[in-house]
Amino acid sequence: MQYEIVIIEANSSNRDLVLNPSGTVVVKRGDKVTWSITATNVESFRIEKKESSKEIFALLDKPPKKQTKKGSGRVGLYPKDYTEYEYSIFWIPIGTTTELEFDPKISIMPSTGIILRLILGLISACIGFLTLKFLFGKKRKKKSK
Repeated sequence: MQYEIVIIEANSSNRDLVLNPSGTVVVKRGDKVTWSITATNVESFRIEKKESSKEIFALLDKPPKKQTKKGSGRVGLYPKDYTEYEYSIFWIPIGTTTELEFDPKISIMPSTGIILRLILGLISACIGFLTLKFLFGKKRKKKSK
């Protein structure tokens, strides 16, 4: 799945960005995350992981370190459930060269893969058991007649 994080508004006086979606973005392992700008007063941006944050990206195409208008990354397959990726968006308002900082978060959704496999295994075992019971039950009835 792909999650697009769009900078839709910017306020240089308080350094705030309005992102869509807003708040903590919740992703799954293997998802692609893209960043882009639709705000008319933002020239460019770059992404930088906070030093205290856990890494969740297996591949972060761009930004970091370089100002850009679009960026993307692929969430790795191994981050733990509920891991929060804390990062900064350093953005430049139109007409300036000063970088301003904004701090959103991305969180890893809990894994349902193991639970789902267990449930499907139990359902399969039950169906198999009922099938065998039905088949052997019919044979016994035929022999007794």
